[in-house]
Amino acid sequence: MSDYSYAYKGMAPDFMVTITGPHLSVSAANVELQRARRCGINGYIKRATLVGGE
Repeated sequence: MSDYSYAYKGMAPDFMVTITGPHLSVSAANVELQRARRCGINGYIKRATLVGGE
């Protein structure tokens, strides 16, 4: 799923956010990031809360 960063607390504006998880650990999230990088996504891991969500 992808969304714009303004929909999440703690995210810089004007970024496209790709959501994966939830992950049980940071290392599990890193595995997912490495998989995405093989598809050409240049990103990083960040925990964020959906505005208006839990």
